[in-house]
Amino acid sequence: MRPATERAAEWLASRPWVLVGVVAVLVALPILLLGENSASDMQRRLRAERLALGVQAAERGAEVIQTQVTQSVRQVRDVKQERPGLAIAVQAGNSQDVKFELTSRGFAGGATDIIAIHVVDATGLVLATVTPASGLSGGAATPAVPTVADRDYFRAARAGTPTVFGVSTDPLLYQGAVLVAVPIQPQNSLTNVGVLIGEIRGEDIALHLRSQLGPFDDLYVVDGAGRLVGRALAGSPVVADLRSDPIIQQLLAGSQLAGELRDPLTGKVGLLTSARVVFGNGLPWSVVVVQAAGGVEAETEVVLGEQRAVRLGLIAILLVGSFAFAQVAARSLRQRKLLAVALAQVEAKSREVEAANRHKSEFLANMSHELRTPLNAIIGFSDVLAERMFGEINPKQSEYVGDIRTSGQHLLSLINDILDLSKVEAGKME
Repeated sequence: MRPATERAAEWLASRPWVLVGVVAVLVALPILLLGENSASDMQRRLRAERLALGVQAAERGAEVIQTQVTQSVRQVRDVKQERPGLAIAVQAGNSQDVKFELTSRGFAGGATDIIAIHVVDATGLVLATVTPASGLSGGAATPAVPTVADRDYFRAARAGTPTVFGVSTDPLLYQGAVLVAVPIQPQNSLTNVGVLIGEIRGEDIALHLRSQLGPFDDLYVVDGAGRLVGRALAGSPVVADLRSDPIIQQLLAGSQLAGELRDPLTGKVGLLTSARVVFGNGLPWSVVVVQAAGGVEAETEVVLGEQRAVRLGLIAILLVGSFAFAQVAARSLRQRKLLAVALAQVEAKSREVEAANRHKSEFLANMSHELRTPLNAIIGFSDVLAERMFGEINPKQSEYVGDIRTSGQHLLSLINDILDLSKVEAGKME
């Protein structure tokens, strides 16, 4: 009995479409699934690497912004520390003495982003202002507003807390400037007699992020109230208020961005990451990094598509080859079956021939005895009569006896020839 595996193989080979289905399920489908899983995993890893780069860029940008703004706060604080008489003049509410103190010496730290400094007394009255037009080196400018008593940044600084306010909606000298405010205290006193307010352009702050652009589409800064401070992208328009955008609301709620999201500035979908910038007790700012949604993944998708096409082509060749193999195998099986039938018929015929030869041999053995023995007796008795061993016979009898003897010998010769020929055909002739 044939093994079950051999019978199964023959059964499959005799059914081409079944074999193609088996190859498709056991070979083609796993190849496709493994290929697609590998491609998806590669895309996921590329996406994760790009997000990680975006997070790193956002964190570096946050460090840069924090450093620059902190330096600006320090510069404003140095104004009062380098001018001991400034607190006395502010406390007295003497604008002329305040201007004198401001013009008595230049400002250190000119490498910061401060573009204007305002001196305010404890009631919120603006006593003096210096700007780039006055060189930030002593020349006084005309105050832009008379009082800031109702401004939150003034109240916070007057309470003794240096404040980075963010983008102001109530401008002093420059529209949309970032404000920093520090209290003015006399030497050896904790009494706040006024406030120093510094203004910084948001675009100047964002300018420090331009070195981080590199492979990124944009970097921008959002203050703790959801207002745009500035963008690193050169020539980009400024959008003042983003508080209503859902993405910015996530930032204000304390969540960080890391994924494929809609850019609040452009409305386009991209890879957005963010990092927080913390200034003391103030609301934290955020640095947002924007990358194109496609990027490297889109370029890789082209290559993966080509690989997918190659896999599909190879699988098609495999399935066609399997079908062709099954067809050839089916023909071979049919031929083998026909050959087996023919061999069985030949074996049956051979057995019949062997049986016939056996019967003929038996017949010859019998005939050799049954035919020769009587003839030999006839010939022998005819010889006895011809030699008159038992008495005389007349001429006519002698003639008949001679004919019997001659006919017997002739018949014996014929029988011997027939038997010899049968032996030759049977392969028994020595």
